[in-house]
Amino acid sequence: MKILIVDDSRLIRMQTKNLMALNFPDVQLEVAENGDECMKLIKRFRPDIILLDIVMPGISGIEVLQLISSKIEEGYIKVIMFSSLDDQVTLKQCFELGASDFISKPIEELETVARLEAAIKSMSLFKDLKGANEKLESKNKELLRLNEELMETRVQLTQSEKLAGIGQLADGVAFEISSPVGFASSNLATLRMYSQYWMSLYDKLLQKNNLKSYNPEAYEIVNSPEFNYMISDIKSIFDDTEASLTRTKGIIQSLKSFSRADQQTKKNWVDLNKGVSDTISILRSRIESTAMITLDLRPIPLFLGYGSQLNQVILNVILNAVYAIEEKFDEGLGAISIKSDVKNDFVRLQICDNGLEIPQKLKENLMSNQMANHSFDDDIGRGVGLSMAYDIIVNIHGGRVQIKTDLTMGTCINIELPVD
Repeated sequence: MKILIVDDSRLIRMQTKNLMALNFPDVQLEVAENGDECMKLIKRFRPDIILLDIVMPGISGIEVLQLISSKIEEGYIKVIMFSSLDDQVTLKQCFELGASDFISKPIEELETVARLEAAIKSMSLFKDLKGANEKLESKNKELLRLNEELMETRVQLTQSEKLAGIGQLADGVAFEISSPVGFASSNLATLRMYSQYWMSLYDKLLQKNNLKSYNPEAYEIVNSPEFNYMISDIKSIFDDTEASLTRTKGIIQSLKSFSRADQQTKKNWVDLNKGVSDTISILRSRIESTAMITLDLRPIPLFLGYGSQLNQVILNVILNAVYAIEEKFDEGLGAISIKSDVKNDFVRLQICDNGLEIPQKLKENLMSNQMANHSFDDDIGRGVGLSMAYDIIVNIHGGRVQIKTDLTMGTCINIELPVD
């Protein structure tokens, strides 16, 4: 406990100091003979209790009270006035300015010790309470921090479970489709072989000079326009069917690559350009019915990351662009451009569209790093899936996301991922 004695009387200072040393040996003491010294010692010594004379040359005791009123109100300093005055108005003014007690002059030992004991006990209780409050506040902050971490972990876990479910679903769909597609491809090859055999037989029939006399009905059939059209159309039907099956096989492969179930729990080398290509392959029919898509995928290095999660980001952002275009334009008027490159050890992906601009509230939350705590997935159009995308890019991969909106050019979502 620190106590400052302030009085212009040397006798009062000595008497009080001796009483303190005798009755409160553990207290740290300082003395001042006027208000100016008092103010300097308050800054340097930082007393807990001040024994303050009212009438002093220079700065008076009342003026000192006025100067330190904020510290008194906050409870950091307790002031006891020395007074030989019988002026009740002055004493009332002192109490109004924050003084908690007074000691009459000349000093009486019993009174002075009793009032000091009460002041020291009161200040000790205040310090204990203040310390307890600080500890409680610190614990509350720690609990809030842990709660935020828990919420973030829950969000990430939920999103990981969603991504794992999406990956398993995509992988399962790819597996289920691959068997009948493989069966159809095999049968198509057999049918093509059979058709080639029947085509050769057809050619031989046409070469028989006596077919008309031998079998007039067969001759009429093979020379009819309908039969000739059917024969000429068989090859194109086989070619179209084979192309469709090849396209389906490509989609299956893209689904398998998109899911990458083995990458859900560990980082692997990620080819972001392939992720873009696979995602577009899956969404091609959805995109082509809404917008023209332009790709500028430049050579970029592989980097360690969660491939299936990044594929989900690309999927969400492209679908977000499609929804925005559908809200703004009629069919066929939209445009989506996707560009990738590398700069300053960051792989960069830019996805732009000319649909409706993104809501201002979403941009503000993104720029203030609050997006992870806000879900806009229920919004129609702009903003669909971007909360999950932000969390995957920023919180999981240590990257950056930026949204730029231009009334003439549209909206661009810029994603940067560290190469290291």
